[in-house]
Amino acid sequence: MQRSAGPRTLPGVIVYLLWHVSHSAEDEIGNVCHRDGGETSIREDEGDEVALLGIYSSRVHAERRIARARVLPGSRNAPECLLIGEYTLDRDE
Repeated sequence: MQRSAGPRTLPGVIVYLLWHVSHSAEDEIGNVCHRDGGETSIREDEGDEVALLGIYSSRVHAERRIARARVLPGSRNAPECLLIGEYTLDRDE
């Protein structure tokens, strides 16, 4: 009988998560907020929705996915709302 080696781990490996922010939060005069101080605004408590589009092994792969997403409704009008986050596996945030 073969014994299992246990779960395979990849500590220290970096992955790239691609997020899309669908904005609905408005500023004080009724404009939908996309940017706040030069950064993409994310206000989930005010109705913005965040969706994970994919997890990639390299920034290049995530950027290629952005290029494909930019032609889709909802993304082509606000390409700054596609965000890449860099995360290291097996590390607490």
